[in-house]
Amino acid sequence: MRLARYMSFKWGLESAKSGAFKVLRPLDTNDPYEMMGSCCGKFAPEVEVSLLEDMRVKWMIEAVSYGELPGFPRLSEVEQRVRNYKYFLDKILMERETQQLLHRILCFVDLDKSNDLSDQLMWGHYGNGGRGVRIWFDADKLDLPYGKVYPVSYSEKRPLMDLGKLKSHEIDASWNDYLKKVLFTKSLAWEYEAEQRMLISHRVSSDAVYAQGDMEFVLLPQEAILRIDFGPTARIADTISAIGELRSNSSLDHVEFYVANFSENEYRYEYLTYDECLRHYNPKG
Repeated sequence: MRLARYMSFKWGLESAKSGAFKVLRPLDTNDPYEMMGSCCGKFAPEVEVSLLEDMRVKWMIEAVSYGELPGFPRLSEVEQRVRNYKYFLDKILMERETQQLLHRILCFVDLDKSNDLSDQLMWGHYGNGGRGVRIWFDADKLDLPYGKVYPVSYSEKRPLMDLGKLKSHEIDASWNDYLKKVLFTKSLAWEYEAEQRMLISHRVSSDAVYAQGDMEFVLLPQEAILRIDFGPTARIADTISAIGELRSNSSLDHVEFYVANFSENEYRYEYLTYDECLRHYNPKG
């Protein structure tokens, strides 16, 4: 299977040369519905008791710091919110502070499911308006000890959890299965992306992920890179210079380079090899 990432010109070049690719935390994606599921049923009494106890402890810890601030909730209000399962789902386990401590993700496009139309959208949305790059990968070489790639499913309905089936809100298998569905289910509105998503578990992210400023990166094997395409609206001089720089990198000796060009009479891109590109833009050279 062939996967790809559409990236800006600068970060595409930097990532190809170093093997370091930017990862996201789930709620930093551009989908407002990210990590948002649905639920039905009610907690079993023992689960509700456990939840209430957890929230009482959390409330007491926060009260030490925030208890004197206006608007800090009373303990009775917190307990009532926990009993409201929708609040529990949307505001407690799905809150930004919780999710940002969990998994990291790296998003790819399944090229075997893309087409000319989705290609245009992806260049526009993720390839800096066609000025960026598209990096192809061999999916088999992205099966890493710290990250696995899974397909995203697209649906009209959000993943559903029956709270009555939960035995624990922390380690119960049904809860973990539900969280995985939430991570790998998106609205049909995004189906054109044909997304495959690498999941870097929070259990290994501290070893696999490193920070650079306010961004986080993970190293991918450069031998997994198959091909690099340059966008149709990038300055051709910049493209040729960048390809020359990448071709001089011994770690990328196996990589092919292409340049997207506008079709003469259709809404689609034609991809020229590096040599074809030189002849096309400098026919007398």
